[in-house]
Amino acid sequence: NRVALSALTRGRCLEGVAAAVAAYKPGLHLFEDEAVGLCMHLRRVPLLTCSCFYDWGPCDIRQPSSCRADTNKTQICRLPLSVHKLKQVSWYDGWWSFIDGRE
Repeated sequence: NRVALSALTRGRCLEGVAAAVAAYKPGLHLFEDEAVGLCMHLRRVPLLTCSCFYDWGPCDIRQPSSCRADTNKTQICRLPLSVHKLKQVSWYDGWWSFIDGRE
C-alpha cells in the first residue's frame, strides 16, 4: 500500500541496511528481499498475509490453467499480486495473458 511504500522509500533505509551489513561482514551478499524486509521492520511496517500474495505460486507456475481459475476449486484469487517464481519469459507471458483477461 501507499503508506508502506512511502515508509520504504522515505530517507535512506536501504542504503543504511547495506552499510550495516557491509560493516558487519564485508563481502556478505544481502538479497533484495532481505533488505526490503529489514527496512520495513525498522520502519515498523507490519507484516501482512494475503491470499493474493504467492511466493512460489499456488499451482504449476508453468501452467496458469492448472490453477483451475473461475471454478469452485480455484487455487488463486481473481487478480494475484505476486508470483515470485516467474523466472522465464514464457512463464511470465503465460501469467500475463491469464491475468490480463481477468482485468
